[in-house]
Amino acid sequence: MDAKADLALDLTALCDKVTTFGDSSDKLSLMALGDIFGYDSREARSLQIVSEINYRFKKLIDTISSLDLDQEQKVLANAAAHQIGQHFSIESLSSLTLGQLQGALDYQEVRVIKMISPVLRAQNFSYPKIDVFLIDQLLTDVELILTWLKTQQDNDWDVVRHALIDGLESFYFKIQYFDIFGWPGAVTELREVIVAYFALERAGIDPINHPLEAAIVSRTFSTLKSAFEKLKMAKDIVETGETMLKWYGAAMAIVQGGAVVSGLLTGPN
Repeated sequence: MDAKADLALDLTALCDKVTTFGDSSDKLSLMALGDIFGYDSREARSLQIVSEINYRFKKLIDTISSLDLDQEQKVLANAAAHQIGQHFSIESLSSLTLGQLQGALDYQEVRVIKMISPVLRAQNFSYPKIDVFLIDQLLTDVELILTWLKTQQDNDWDVVRHALIDGLESFYFKIQYFDIFGWPGAVTELREVIVAYFALERAGIDPINHPLEAAIVSRTFSTLKSAFEKLKMAKDIVETGETMLKWYGAAMAIVQGGAVVSGLLTGPN
C-alpha cells in the first residue's frame, strides 16, 4: 500500500523544520523562512509562500470542523491549529525573530495536530506521500521542457506555447517548494498545462506539415505523464490524453472534494 500524507502531517513537518533550524535566530522570521526553505525572501513570490502556509492552516481548521470526531477533541485540535497558524501570519512573521517564533511554536500544540493525522486518513482526507527523489526527478523533467519551449518560435500556435510555459513555470514553482505547497498545491497547478496541451492535441496536428507543433504535443505529453506517475496521480500508466484527463479529475476530487473534469477544458463560468 502506498504511503499517505495529509494536512496535519504536512504542517507539523513544516513546524518541525522551523523549530530545528539552527541558524538565523536573530533574523526577522519573515526573512528567516527563506533561509529555512531555500527561497529569496526579498522576492515578491515569497509572500505567495507565506500566504500558502496561512491558507493550509485555515484549510486544516475547516477540515477538522467537518470530521466525525468527539467534540472536545475537535475543539482542542481546532484551537491548536488556529494558534499555530496565527504564528505564521504576516503580522507575526513581521514582528518576531526566528528565535521567538521557534519558542512560540508550542510542542504540545504541534503534537495535538499530529495526533489528528490518523483520523484524517481514516476519513479519506489524505493524499499520496511523495519521496524527495521523485520531486527532484520531476523538477529536472520540467526544467528540460521549459528550456526547450523557450527556444522555439511558432507563429501559428505561439499563444499556446506561452500558455504552456506559464503553466509549467507555475507548476515548477509549486514542486520546487513542495514542503510548503504539498501534493494538493502541485496537482492543482497542472490544470493550465493540461488545458494548453489539449488545445494542441485536439487540433489534429499533422506531424509532417507541422513538425514543431507535433513535437510540442509529444514532449508536453511526456512531461505530463512523468508528473502523473511521480505524483502518483494515476494507478496505471497514462497512455492517452483521455486517461490523463480521467486521472486528473480523480486527483482533483481528492483536493477539492468533488470532480472537476466536466469544467476542465471550458474554464470557469
